[in-house]
Amino acid sequence: MAKKKKSISNNSSRRTHRNDQLNLEEVYRQLRTNIEFSQMDSELRVLNVLSTHPNEGKSSVASNLAKIFADKYEKVLLIDCDLRNPSLHKMLRTSNGQGLTNLLTHYRQDDPLLELDEVQELELDDQSSLFFLPAGSRVPNPTEIIGLPV
Repeated sequence: MAKKKKSISNNSSRRTHRNDQLNLEEVYRQLRTNIEFSQMDSELRVLNVLSTHPNEGKSSVASNLAKIFADKYEKVLLIDCDLRNPSLHKMLRTSNGQGLTNLLTHYRQDDPLLELDEVQELELDDQSSLFFLPAGSRVPNPTEIIGLPV
């Protein structure tokens, strides 16, 4: 079944003036370049954004970095693994109804990940695409569902 692309604005998560927006995007481009140069000897396949305290901007950084990486690379998948307080779906203005928690109940390693129903393809302003896997349905035991065997 063909997936529908949903258009999202590249500045949906922040309310700034045009110049501030361009400066912020340049900061994230520089960060992307620094990350790429730090991995020159090997292919960068996974990037985790985390911190030790809540409300430090992990979701904003992850969302903006994913958009900037999607500008350059064909397949970028952003996964919201915050099962207790998911927020990336709000920033990207999309649904959280189906996502990681739902996928973990039926996923097999042979399944092509980007073709699963839970993965959304979002079209950015510049016509690039970002694949997004929201956290999904709330579960009472998030640590146990992450530990399920695949």
